[in-house]
Amino acid sequence: GLGSSWADLFTLLNIVRQQSRIKTATAQFLDGAGQDFFGDRLIRRAGEADLAYRARLLQALGRSRATRAAVIDAAAAAGGAAVVFEPGQPRDTGVYGGPGLGYGVAGGYGSLLMPFESLLVVTGGADVIAAVAEAMPASGVAWVRAG
Repeated sequence: GLGSSWADLFTLLNIVRQQSRIKTATAQFLDGAGQDFFGDRLIRRAGEADLAYRARLLQALGRSRATRAAVIDAAAAAGGAAVVFEPGQPRDTGVYGGPGLGYGVAGGYGSLLMPFESLLVVTGGADVIAAVAEAMPASGVAWVRAG
């Protein structure tokens, strides 16, 4: 009677709790979580099992972003590589009269007229470029050349 209804409700609540977390969600609930966090940028691949998709979601959630290292790591995780040159960074351009740095020693010519901009050479294809774009800071500009 009444106890059976409460038992069914308890079972339903346990299912809802399980489906509300990425680590325990399954099937379309896991797809929904991916859609909530990443929109169309990280959808389930054809025939991909819950375990594999969950691992990709958790990896993407934990990935760092908005730093030079994050851009390089994102390219590597996508199976490619990115070489980053920031015209406003002395470590990339060198400086006149600086310790251990000088004309012709580091990178290329710099410019303080390009704040928050970087020049990237990306190898590995469109997936790598998309991963790099995902890792870039929202306020930054990246000029990308496929290499």
